[in-house]
Amino acid sequence: MSVAIMALNRRKIESVDMIGASIEEKVALAETYFSYCSKYKVSEDKVTHIVEVSFYPNPMEENQERLEKFEDKLILSTQPIIVEGKQQINYIIWKKIK
Repeated sequence: MSVAIMALNRRKIESVDMIGASIEEKVALAETYFSYCSKYKVSEDKVTHIVEVSFYPNPMEENQERLEKFEDKLILSTQPIIVEGKQQINYIIWKKIK
């Protein structure tokens, strides 16, 4: 599976060459985008991602477990993690569109 998440209204960079963008532009790009590709295993109440490619390389060192809950949609949540120095739980909600 693969996922790409980005902020709404990302600012375009001045350069037509992403590698040649300024440090500030590169930071802004990195802070507003995340993606990864993984194999996965499904068990009773969780999905385990075996990350193979990631914008942020650290998850490739260990399996990523997501708790799953089915209602009228699929809700995946992380274990508590540190983001910007604060502990939080991240959620992604998948809803089937007809």
